[in-house]
Amino acid sequence: ANAAESGPAESKPPQPEVKGAFVSVDGVRFPKVFENTRSMAEQIECIRALELREDDVILCAIAKAGTHWLWEVGSMLMAGKAEYEKNVKEHVMLEASDIDRVQQQPSPRLLNTHVPVSMLPRQVKDKKVKVIHVYRNVKDVCVSMYFHLKQRDPMPIEEFFEKRFLNFEGNENGNYFAYLKSMDEFIKANPDHPIFNVSFEEMKTDPVGTVTRLAEFLGVPHTPELCRQVADACTIDKMREADKSKDRSVLQKRKFGQGMNISMYRKGLHQHHQSVASVKGNEEASILETVKSAIAKAKSVPPKTDDQRDTTLTDGEISALAQILEMRLAQAEVDLRVVSNKTCATLAKENNVRGPCVNTTCPRRFDPSPEARVRQLLASQLRLTQQQRNAITNIAADIRPQKYIFVTAASSNHYKESQALVYNLRQFVFNKLRPSDYSFYYFDLGLKPLEKKRVIKNCNCTVRTMSFAGFPDHTKKLNCYAWKPLIIKALLPKADVLVYMDVSVRFRQMDLDRFFAAARHWGAQFLMQRDSIPNHTVESMFTFYGDVPCMYSPFPELLAGFSVFHNEPFMHKVVLEPWVACALNNSCMCPVNDPNTLRICPHKERLVGQCHRFDLSALTIQFAKLYGEKFGHLVMQTNNPPQIRRNEVMDFFTDRR
Repeated sequence: ANAAESGPAESKPPQPEVKGAFVSVDGVRFPKVFENTRSMAEQIECIRALELREDDVILCAIAKAGTHWLWEVGSMLMAGKAEYEKNVKEHVMLEASDIDRVQQQPSPRLLNTHVPVSMLPRQVKDKKVKVIHVYRNVKDVCVSMYFHLKQRDPMPIEEFFEKRFLNFEGNENGNYFAYLKSMDEFIKANPDHPIFNVSFEEMKTDPVGTVTRLAEFLGVPHTPELCRQVADACTIDKMREADKSKDRSVLQKRKFGQGMNISMYRKGLHQHHQSVASVKGNEEASILETVKSAIAKAKSVPPKTDDQRDTTLTDGEISALAQILEMRLAQAEVDLRVVSNKTCATLAKENNVRGPCVNTTCPRRFDPSPEARVRQLLASQLRLTQQQRNAITNIAADIRPQKYIFVTAASSNHYKESQALVYNLRQFVFNKLRPSDYSFYYFDLGLKPLEKKRVIKNCNCTVRTMSFAGFPDHTKKLNCYAWKPLIIKALLPKADVLVYMDVSVRFRQMDLDRFFAAARHWGAQFLMQRDSIPNHTVESMFTFYGDVPCMYSPFPELLAGFSVFHNEPFMHKVVLEPWVACALNNSCMCPVNDPNTLRICPHKERLVGQCHRFDLSALTIQFAKLYGEKFGHLVMQTNNPPQIRRNEVMDFFTDRR
């Protein structure tokens, strides 16, 4: 078995080879100052034999990929408070610390290391110890590593790159590409191992979201406020300042720390190589020229092909998502005003052919296990390809992160309705929020040139033209409504809370703080319409989700035209990704050539699929599957919820300025 299959290696005692100020162990180079009472070869063997505990966590990364950053974040989350660890990271750095001292550290321990997978403790795999793996753009790693090592070992750029960065034996802790490849192989060979893969760039662009996802992976208690505090405390400048007051007594007892005056924090930028590459004569730019000429020679981890679906969620990740659902279900109560307990036979006697009801003859019921229901929505046909993910990301290109994002979309036939919405938002929402706390986006689905010009001039919003590049042809049919999940999925990562509104939505006086708090607590909030969802959904959609229509007869429609989502992993992975996968599959969301043929509902009898509600049908199916009889907490609980006023128009933009 290779190292990837078996995990940390069961190898023969490593043989050291001293080369100047460094020592090579099994072809991996380490600073000789790491050696104290043990040789480096003995230290590595002690690492491999380290006794691990069930609650241990190991942070793995090549040097300069963001280890200090993730270690501070993880330490705060495991401590439950946004306070810096008093000791430096190196006191639990496996290759640099006294292993006996590491063994004495109290639980829970967040250990860290730069050693390759083959040198990790053998019990990592045996005990399925949680692993955090952080990686970073190779060019940024190269620039950062050069200037870090230059503090103690000056050398020409070309020598550093060829002999140190690309050379496995010359580079500290191994060649970056080989390191990534070995980690990738381990992950693929051990799909059920709990591993949190995160990039430096992801931490920079979405710090609060990444902190939240890490907290959920670690299984530690956390609140949105704690995650924001941790993200704020762990900016590079604040960590650099905090590092000055850390306890270095452990380091001073070892060769590694004696007289050590090397800064571990530099600029902490991502894509920093791009900002320096054009500066003539700049030393960093010179590195980049070397990188560009040699990078093709290096072996990197092969990326997923564009049409390969991402089905890499581990059992641990799925379990964590299921625990979120279980927690919300435990906090919720059954609301009979939303999910009916009346039988369909009872409603038939009342001549009610539309309302939600229990079909007592239905041969199937929902799985009682929350994890089983989560797994159903993580099925392969409900995952996206990398090409689809990229196309969705492009929709939100250049959109800046914001606390609240409001978004609407309109074509020319709804232009005047959209003016009424803008007026309504100014009267009931935006005047109650700080301008710095929100952004408003208006997606053009087919406005006339003059209409678009007036929207840009008068809306006080950012107008974006909806792009269907990279998506199937049916998504261009506006009455299939596939564009709506795409917009929501694209913009949610940029917000704490996202509010999508059809142009017919009208706010009234309401408590906005309570409104946003409910979205954060439950993950999403909607308006509803009391029509049994099978009446308004074609059977092929239920089949796509692996169900039969009668299972859903007790559930009313969630109105996707007013969708409020909290930016969190559960909503992204268990709700939005399957929703978008349905939207991109015409057999699910848009099963006919002319969607207008499915718009009219006769309502003369209770009949499955007498019409189709496209986006809201899929969304309702998913939430009904997840929340079951406690589905009601997704419906806004307020005295003055927004209303749907179709065909309410206004000439608000005409010659306003």
